[in-house]
Amino acid sequence: MSFKTIKNVAGSWFGLASNMVVGFLLTPFILHRLGNTAFGLWVLMSSFTGYYGLLDLGLRNAIIRFVARYQATDEIDELAKVVSTGFFAYAGVAALATLISLVAAANVQAWFDLSAGDAEEARALLLVVGIGTAVGMPVALFGGVLEGLQRFALVGSVQAVGTIVRAAVIYFGLSAGHGIVFVGGVTVGVNLATAAVVMWAAFRICSPKLLRWSYASRSTLSAMAAFGLVTFWIGIAQVFRFQLDSMVVAACISVPAVTFFAAGGRLVNYATDVVQALAQVFTPMSSALHASGSTDGLRRVLILGNRYSAFVAFPISVTLLLIGSRFIQVWLGVQYVSSQSVLAILIVPTALYLAQATSPKILYGMARHKTLAMVLFAEGVANLVLSVTLSRPYGLNGVAMGTAIPLFCTAVFFLPIHLCRLLQLRLRDFLWGAFGYPILLTVPVALVIRILDARLPSRSWKELLEIVFAAVTVYAVELLVYFWFVEYPNLATRKVTPGTVDKISYPGD
Repeated sequence: MSFKTIKNVAGSWFGLASNMVVGFLLTPFILHRLGNTAFGLWVLMSSFTGYYGLLDLGLRNAIIRFVARYQATDEIDELAKVVSTGFFAYAGVAALATLISLVAAANVQAWFDLSAGDAEEARALLLVVGIGTAVGMPVALFGGVLEGLQRFALVGSVQAVGTIVRAAVIYFGLSAGHGIVFVGGVTVGVNLATAAVVMWAAFRICSPKLLRWSYASRSTLSAMAAFGLVTFWIGIAQVFRFQLDSMVVAACISVPAVTFFAAGGRLVNYATDVVQALAQVFTPMSSALHASGSTDGLRRVLILGNRYSAFVAFPISVTLLLIGSRFIQVWLGVQYVSSQSVLAILIVPTALYLAQATSPKILYGMARHKTLAMVLFAEGVANLVLSVTLSRPYGLNGVAMGTAIPLFCTAVFFLPIHLCRLLQLRLRDFLWGAFGYPILLTVPVALVIRILDARLPSRSWKELLEIVFAAVTVYAVELLVYFWFVEYPNLATRKVTPGTVDKISYPGD
């Protein structure tokens, strides 16, 4: 990978790492301070307002793609049109989201089995988070602008600072006796402040003239919508695939049960976030390569991007699969260890999908994501139907199985075949080139974890950290050997030009 790509990945991971560490440490504090019901309400309301992202009809992804494209072709006026059009379109979306928040808050008690006190708290939380999220929508698009410009390091740094500030205020506020509505208010307030800083940075990098009413155009909106509408359906699919589980649990089982489902599911989400932070840098890269007509470059991104995604996804997933119960026990408490079954059901298909996290990004960059949208939408519908059906006989595990089964099918039977056909690459070359080394390097890690898990039966932070440290040490040595004997010789024998990625190398080259 080029230095710029490494810098972007590091920046994304920096912002994500701060968010993950803070979330990991704050979750048990919030849970034990407020209880299962209040925490379940927080998960539900956060999931509900997360659906507001669908209202943009895919504009954010369109902004990333078009900004990257016009930056690559040096069409600055067109770039300004995209930003201005997107901003004013988001203003309309924000008004709609505000209306939805008001309607939902008025009906929250009718949707869920809540006591009068819990319903009042849920209503206040939904108003605070919903309206605050709506207000921040037009400003938040500038994060997409900087991502299109491949300024992931800047975005990650700003997000990291905001995360730390938010965590500190929430900690002291809950310690002083404030409730879940306070948590929602602080979260929204810090997010708005962070988005404002990113917006200011975008103006400094590009131009103060980046946002003008006169630049907004119907033709630009049509072009963005043509790309974004497909992404919108992918967004709908994402809701059905991953974000409706909490609603299904609340509706079919109970609101407190949402907490137990989230205990296992959140560890899977952390693994997903880590890999996606790596893969997201390949969307603007793929867009630039596609704009320059470099099919060979796209093939290289497909191999290398998925190889590096697998380098991250496989060891994390194996660790969670083998000692997930230890994580849950020392993190949240022994009463939540039963959530390990949810984690175990979800982590295998998730790992297979995350190992190909770069593949959808390439489709976005090429604007060839229509088939992806249809497949993911079908997967999402199957997820919802299976989750509701299986929740009755199998409870939380049934909801997890409803997600896992269609996700496995997408990861195994669609993504590799579709991308190889699109880029005219042999399937066996792709599988071996992308996943050969990651699988070989993950096996010793699994053996170390298995051996130490059997020899350290005590469930405490000390033993958990010893196991993780040993696994990380082994993997770090393996990666050092890999990069020294495989990647470094390749870099040393060729010239890498801006906008390209490294030559494909396969295990055994």
